[in-house]
Amino acid sequence: MTRRVSFLSFGTLAIAMALPPARGAPCANLSLREAEMLIYLMPVGEKLRSEGMDISWERAPKAETNSNTYVFWVFNSKRAGTGSVTIGYYEVNKCSAVVRTSESGQVVSSSRLRAIQKILTGT
Repeated sequence: MTRRVSFLSFGTLAIAMALPPARGAPCANLSLREAEMLIYLMPVGEKLRSEGMDISWERAPKAETNSNTYVFWVFNSKRAGTGSVTIGYYEVNKCSAVVRTSESGQVVSSSRLRAIQKILTGT
């Protein structure tokens, strides 16, 4: 009886290991250029452009602790006067195209951004 139970357990384990893994949402595998488009379309950029300014960004690969994200330092490229030009650090998930603030993890969203994310991810 013990051998039969062991054999059945081993057989069940072997079958389970042979099955393909369960599939979750497919990964969009965004390119760097696509991630930059999402950064450009963030609401903060649209607000600054409406005020005659603009945003720029630099990728911050040393801040990328996860291989599934791009991290960008975003700054005001046309700020007049003195003071910090930094807007913040933002992460773009390569699979889901979700944009988050690096500091708080808050999702950045707008109707235009969601529409582009839907096109890029096919969802």
